[in-house]
Amino acid sequence: LKKRISFLQKFCIPAPVIGGLLFAILTLVLYMTGVAVIDFDDTLKEVCMVFFFTSVGFQANLKVLKSGGKSLIVFLFLVIMQNFSAIGLANLIGLDSLTGMTTGSIPMVGGHGTAGAFGPVLEDFGVQGATTVCTAAATFGLIAGSLMGGPVGNRLIKKHNLLETIKNDDDTLLVEEEEK
Repeated sequence: LKKRISFLQKFCIPAPVIGGLLFAILTLVLYMTGVAVIDFDDTLKEVCMVFFFTSVGFQANLKVLKSGGKSLIVFLFLVIMQNFSAIGLANLIGLDSLTGMTTGSIPMVGGHGTAGAFGPVLEDFGVQGATTVCTAAATFGLIAGSLMGGPVGNRLIKKHNLLETIKNDDDTLLVEEEEK
């Protein structure tokens, strides 16, 4: 679809986002019309999340954190402000502060895996439906980020002529080696 619909190609909308949106719309239509309800089996969810987060953790070390420098400090500040905003908005509309966390950095920075891991923890603290809200917020963040980031990234690439700076590697040695 991305290759056939110029709008999607032009604004760099990721293929998984296109497929996910179509699946979500199809699921919604089937549910709302009463034709079918799609239910997912999450038997292996926790095991897979443990595998995933363990493998991600292998990349974290003090050297990598130090190399982040000023950018990492700015990022951490923005994460803290994101949480204060989420908690503040939750309190403003009469919800518990922990409910605000379900839309803060847990899903927005950590994504679906972190939402799925921390949702049950928040439910243990009494936040009813925390896993569902975290997952919905992570999905919203992923889709909104892709739909906004694609066009913005495309504009910046064109504005700064970044496609002209691509270096084509000389692969003649590889071709010669492959021929041998």
